Amino acid sequence: MRTEEIRRSIIGVAAIAWFYGIAPLRRNIYWSFHYALPPLAFLFFIYLYGGSGSVGYALAGGFVMVTVTASVSMETEAAFNRIVLKLHEMYVASPVRPLTYVIGLALANQLSAAPGVAVFLVITAVLTLLTPLLLFTIVFALITVWITFSVLGYLISTLVRDLKDLWTWSPIITGLVSVLPPVFYPLELLPEALRGVAYIIPTATAARLIHIAIGAVAATQQEWILLWTAAAIQSTIAVAVLLRNTRWRIT
Repeated sequence: MRTEEIRRSIIGVAAIAWFYGIAPLRRNIYWSFHYALPPLAFLFFIYLYGGSGSVGYALAGGFVMVTVTASVSMETEAAFNRIVLKLHEMYVASPVRPLTYVIGLALANQLSAAPGVAVFLVITAVLTLLTPLLLFTIVFALITVWITFSVLGYLISTLVRDLKDLWTWSPIITGLVSVLPPVFYPLELLPEALRGVAYIIPTATAARLIHIAIGAVAATQQEWILLWTAAAIQSTIAVAVLLRNTRWRIT
């Protein structure tokens, strides 16, 4: 019975991800590139004024910003289903579990951002050495960011009653967590008293991991282990918060 439940959950996740992620891409792949436009602009100006020595920061920031933007936009998708389409009520009344629904939507949003991530992977391969360690670090860092901010986006969607309330949240959140912290710039530019704060900001943690793996900065083994541990803990806490606060009822 347990195996059957797992099978149904996987099918449910795949179906939701296909409907909200792959199907729209098949209709028009170009709209998905808008996730990559702002970080590409950052990359252009950082490379223009900072030279090749700063390109690692711009690439790391691009990966993180694309992922954050796509993940936070889940708030609009989930709220639209609930408020406008009334599909949320159908999911609640069906055998679909809340975690299956959330994972499916989160995966769909990340699939829509895949072209933007692919663009930065190509640029990384052209401008730097895309080693297996760097690729693994990028994947791990982006997964933790995706989990954390998908949870945030979904929880925000459960609190609103009007879609207009969400129009400003995505750009505000993306700007606050992708531009202000040390994502597109090195941690060392912050005052020493503030550097410790960066390790509790998921985007800064993920970006720092990529900064190190890409060779933009040197780090001790202790910092390397701390960053991997912090990223894993951050995403784990996000999942725990989701499981505790998911509102799975007809509204």
